[in-house]
Amino acid sequence: MHIVADANMPGLEPFAAMGTVTRVEGRNLTRQQLADADVLLVRSVTRVDAALLAGSRVRFVGSATIGTDHVDLTYLQQQGIRFAHAPGCNARAVAEYVLQAVLLLCQAGNRSPRGASVAVVGLGNVGHRVADWLADLGMQVLTVAENDPVKDPWGLPSMLAEFDGVLSESVTLAHEAIVQGVPALLVSAAKRGVLDSYAGGSLLHQLDVPPRPGTALTAVVSAWREAVNNGMHSPQTAPPWNSAAAELTALIG
Repeated sequence: MHIVADANMPGLEPFAAMGTVTRVEGRNLTRQQLADADVLLVRSVTRVDAALLAGSRVRFVGSATIGTDHVDLTYLQQQGIRFAHAPGCNARAVAEYVLQAVLLLCQAGNRSPRGASVAVVGLGNVGHRVADWLADLGMQVLTVAENDPVKDPWGLPSMLAEFDGVLSESVTLAHEAIVQGVPALLVSAAKRGVLDSYAGGSLLHQLDVPPRPGTALTAVVSAWREAVNNGMHSPQTAPPWNSAAAELTALIG
């Protein structure tokens, strides 16, 4: 059996007992490299579809990822190629990271987590662990599931004023926090767009992912934490959306 695997995948050693393992650069994998492969093991950097697999003898694709956006599952099914991935494989580690971050934030602010309010958006493999553990700490936990007809994510913005601060990967959620006077730490490499009007203010703080060279991560987090501890912020006026509305109109007709 010939196994072609991304060279950056750990734990490939056991596969050597099943056949010949060829390690390749997943970002630049070509169809020619799979000409005599029976098994393909990838990460999210490899697009798996007809362009890569047509004409090969690959009968099994394994992805060391949670998601499957990089894999054409329909094509695999049509070709009778078996597929497996690893949903939830790192859920506990991510949840533990969030728990430690919350405890460090409380320690830095010299406050107990007991009685504090926190919202957990999404109750997947990570979310439900985080919600359970924070509740065990005595925190007041608001959970929002995508399929919850009562507390859906679209209803969360109306509750933001109840919180001391917001840490979010969503530009939209960060914007909603700011207009309600809640300090927001935006963890995203996305362009802020409408949030540019708030740059330099006391409510918007952004961490780029991955960090830009020379970015003072500690300073950014400390500034947000200070804003959270100060409290008593005034809601910010939302900037005009005229240009955005025009662009959307031109786009959708």
